[in-house]
Amino acid sequence: MNNKPAVTANSNKNSVCKGESVTLTAGGASTYSWSNGSAAAVTNVTLPVDVTYIYTVTGTDINGCIETATVMVVSNKCSGINELDNSGSLFHVYPNPTSGVLTIELNNNSSSNTAEVTDLCGRTVMSVSGKESTFKIDMHHLAEGVYYVKVISEHKTQVIKVVKNN
Repeated sequence: MNNKPAVTANSNKNSVCKGESVTLTAGGASTYSWSNGSAAAVTNVTLPVDVTYIYTVTGTDINGCIETATVMVVSNKCSGINELDNSGSLFHVYPNPTSGVLTIELNNNSSSNTAEVTDLCGRTVMSVSGKESTFKIDMHHLAEGVYYVKVISEHKTQVIKVVKNN
């Protein structure tokens, strides 16, 4: 008798805002079948509703032995100040409100992007630039309050309010 495979299931994020994508990764077997219908070891899913999602993966090893594993991802409303429809947005910011690291995902293919965080007086308190489509801004050291995140792309500029809490 063969031992069952040690199947694992993981996600790149444990908590997201509704409408965001997560990457699910399975390991420990030769072939996989996810509860969402995917047969790949790595699959991307978009979480359209603010509920807790539980994904199960069934893994089969080379001997035909089967085992399952589950992974849970919480999709939050993340309404913050305004819940935005991203169809015309230059970027998506989450979580908002934040108590620490703010993620900015750009919806463009620009070769030059700048994200600036300013306080209510208009002072730039943080700035990052680059070609990346995702920026992480650590706001742990900033005081509680309202800030503005301005993203400047090659052909477009957009500003959104962000709440920093502790």
